[in-house]
Amino acid sequence: MLSQKREVEIVLTRQQNNAALGDAAGVFLILLPLGSVFGADKEGELAIAKGEVDALERKITVDCQ
Repeated sequence: MLSQKREVEIVLTRQQNNAALGDAAGVFLILLPLGSVFGADKEGELAIAKGEVDALERKITVDCQ
């Protein structure tokens, strides 16, 4: 389960980085954050995925002690 959540986190991180790059390019060219305007922002989903990974890692650490 932890490895699945890590994969989700990696995918969402890539998508968020692409959205940020799109925002930067859009602001530079036409003064609009295009990634955010068109729904490419994955910040909320990424935060949830990171929280799930952290929780699972803590549980594994506690169970192993």
